[in-house]
Amino acid sequence: MKRLVFIGLAFAGCGEPPPARPPHALTADASALEDRTAVASSCETAFTLAELPTAAPASRCLPPADPAARASDARALELAELANAPAERFLEKRDQLVSRGRGALSRLRELALSAPTARERGLAAAIVTRIEKPTEAKRVDGWAPSKGALMLRNPSFKVAAELEAAFAPYPELAFEALVRARDASDATPPHGGFVPVLRSPLFEVVGRGPDGYLRLEELVRRFPEAFALLVKHDPERGTCAALSWLGGKLPPADDDRGRAVLAALGSDDPLAMHLLRRALRDGPVKTKSVAADALARQKDASAVPDLLALLAERTMAGPVRAHLVAVIGPEETEKQLVRLARDCRAEYRSAAARALRWSPVVSGAPVLAALAGDTESGVRAEALDALAWMALSHREANVPFGDEVESAVIAAAGDGSPNVRRLALNALWRLVVEKRRPLGAAMRATWARALSDRDRQVQNLVLAELDDFFPGDAELIVVLLGDLGRVPDEWPHRDALARARAAHPAPTRDQVATLARSAVPGLRAIAEAWLARK
Repeated sequence: MKRLVFIGLAFAGCGEPPPARPPHALTADASALEDRTAVASSCETAFTLAELPTAAPASRCLPPADPAARASDARALELAELANAPAERFLEKRDQLVSRGRGALSRLRELALSAPTARERGLAAAIVTRIEKPTEAKRVDGWAPSKGALMLRNPSFKVAAELEAAFAPYPELAFEALVRARDASDATPPHGGFVPVLRSPLFEVVGRGPDGYLRLEELVRRFPEAFALLVKHDPERGTCAALSWLGGKLPPADDDRGRAVLAALGSDDPLAMHLLRRALRDGPVKTKSVAADALARQKDASAVPDLLALLAERTMAGPVRAHLVAVIGPEETEKQLVRLARDCRAEYRSAAARALRWSPVVSGAPVLAALAGDTESGVRAEALDALAWMALSHREANVPFGDEVESAVIAAAGDGSPNVRRLALNALWRLVVEKRRPLGAAMRATWARALSDRDRQVQNLVLAELDDFFPGDAELIVVLLGDLGRVPDEWPHRDALARARAAHPAPTRDQVATLARSAVPGLRAIAEAWLARK
């Protein structure tokens, strides 16, 4: 519990503006201040963003072809009525065509190949199957998930696999089922509430079947979320269809369907690339995220400056770093982040600090240590936060941190910003408890000095983990601080003081005198203050 309290307090106020340096604040050593000057004097511009054209470029997509002429015979007209029937009349119109029986098969086979729209061709093929294979059609219509699938804790994957297997031999019946679905919340068979329509495996079945692309193109008009499958089927034509659906413009911020279509853009069409770049720079965070995904899938190296700029979005550092690795590889990504850490713009140095937490310890920790001495308190805070995270969560659990990391963290513990001091102490504690650095005299002196910090949250942090730095004297120190009135009268410190006084009900002068001879100046000051009062 105390560790949870410590971590929670360490991150409190991460977004506060850097305050003026108070007169009582701890002082960093001169070398740290020199390092900050060096950071400011040696900065560079890691990247520049090219101006986007004001007018959107023309797409290379061809205009849609005019539909073929419609036949006027009875079967063709009935098929057209079925294709345009509302959901509540769909089954009636379908059964009407099926009732024509084998006498209509010849004409329906022709229409399955020559009807003017893919919708009509797909439905004609489904009617042919229903007439020729009534038993199989009835079996597919009566599909239901197995009892074994429904008994699973999360049955959706098993149910979806069974649904796909049932319809796989009959992609025309899968197409008919999706045409019949009323909307994304449809719960009629075969989905029946077991599988959401938008995650239906029947889209995949349709795409693998005859006329797959054109049938999917019919479906995405009602289910734009399926555009990703359409583009996967044919990146060039699918992207053109998505651009047509978008009208060549970015979707509004609250348009989830439009965002799904934007995310599906999958070719290097000039208009598609312009929209994705524009979304990265001007869109809301969700739109920026899907645009970054789309550009990363294309492995377009020209998008690297835009992706580096996107690292400045606090919530997107991890995904954007992953995109950079996909586009330019891990080694080049590390080089770009190191350059970004030297950028003259503070927001991008902060972005580099956020992204470097996932770097290898050997290459990432020294850069973060340098950023912990940055001229901007926000950059220092991000770097210290990243170091603490790296010490706690990094996959390289047995790799120690270098001397420069310890020195940078100790220097930051004397920062003028209480927020930076809290984050520095959190990082210092992580270095100790995760065994990234041996507990040395400088660490103990820093922790003891922070006991006298006038920021209450800093005091809380130090008291909460005092025993990790002074395992033999922690309880005695807490009692002395309590007698001096320096322990906050609040949980959990009130309880900690009570436990310490139970172990040391009345500290003897000899015990305190021994503490006054400690090699740690902060402990000597506490013991001397107690002896002076007694």
